[in-house]
Amino acid sequence: MKKFVLLAVAMSFSMASFSQNGMSAGIYGGIPVGDASTNDSHSFAIGVDLAYMWEVSTKFRAGLSVGYHNGFGKDFSTELLTINRSLAVDGKFVDYGVAIIGVRPEIDLSDKIELGLTVGYGVATGDGYNGGLAIQPSVGYNIKDNIQIRASYLNVNESDLDFNWSTINFGLDFHF
Repeated sequence: MKKFVLLAVAMSFSMASFSQNGMSAGIYGGIPVGDASTNDSHSFAIGVDLAYMWEVSTKFRAGLSVGYHNGFGKDFSTELLTINRSLAVDGKFVDYGVAIIGVRPEIDLSDKIELGLTVGYGVATGDGYNGGLAIQPSVGYNIKDNIQIRASYLNVNESDLDFNWSTINFGLDFHF
């Protein structure tokens, strides 16, 4: 599976070198929600993505997307109680990193507002995680011809662990 993801990433970057007309690059920050926030293990997340879109009609585009998302683990301190004494334990939760490759349709609701949905697979890069189905609906607002403010919700279903990594994100997309 990792070979497939690496091949797909390489193909995406090679597509970018041939034509820039449908390229976009984004950067965003997010806050963990759902399972990712209930145990207070992660404080915030950042991510980047790269997409190549083909125009299907004047209001609809479809394409491929690759990206990386990282949730930063919080430090923790706890006390372990034993029969004879108590021990202080300090540590840090493992970062949740995931490389996502997916398909992405986008539809223009107006000249300024766009809806998108990335659906794909996320390969986890942090210890103790596996990755899984990744879904990221988004809404974008064009502030210039080539710059967009984007809000999104990312969910990676860690089905083996009965855990969903979810974040609410805000960032910028740059269209080339």
